[in-house]
Amino acid sequence: MKNARSIEMLELAGKGSIFASRLSAGHSSLVRIGDYLSLRHRFDQMVCLCAGLTIEAWKDSSMKSYHSTSAPRGSWFVRPGAMATHAELYEAAANAPTELSTTAGVLASSNNWPIGLADLSGGKNTIKSLSAIGDLFYSIQMKSFVQVGLSADTSAVRMTERAIESSKKLGFTPFEEDKLREFMTLLQQANALHFFHEVTQ
Repeated sequence: MKNARSIEMLELAGKGSIFASRLSAGHSSLVRIGDYLSLRHRFDQMVCLCAGLTIEAWKDSSMKSYHSTSAPRGSWFVRPGAMATHAELYEAAANAPTELSTTAGVLASSNNWPIGLADLSGGKNTIKSLSAIGDLFYSIQMKSFVQVGLSADTSAVRMTERAIESSKKLGFTPFEEDKLREFMTLLQQANALHFFHEVTQ
């Protein structure tokens, strides 16, 4: 995230839009669904929620706060140390974009997740789905579209729904929950998401 080129590309991306494509009965459509920064935060929220759910699920076995070769389930590390607690991640998802929510999104797009997520129901598919979608938001210089509407995306949505329930029990309601849920529905109904700086004829 500190890489100057990466920061430059993300700032450039802020001027773009995200579109969804659908194919139904031989009819193809492309619809603008929002600006890059707003939708990137929907992705970051899903990451924070799923990561928070994982850390919460294994919290009794993750007493170590340092990185080791035998780090317990529920640990999530970014050099040089532990990432965040489940409550902190739920809180990040309950607010407008923060450094923590963006860092979580960057980690997920790099396929860096809390240890133990793959062991939860739907966890492997959640990793597959959100890591791929993260490429659209954090690697736009290499990838401008991602396929969605797959079984892995359904798993990611279901895990996020479980995480929303858990976060609310702790008093954290997701930021603009209705818009987050619209994004989650889109991941199941669209065929692909696309990033464009401009659309010309």
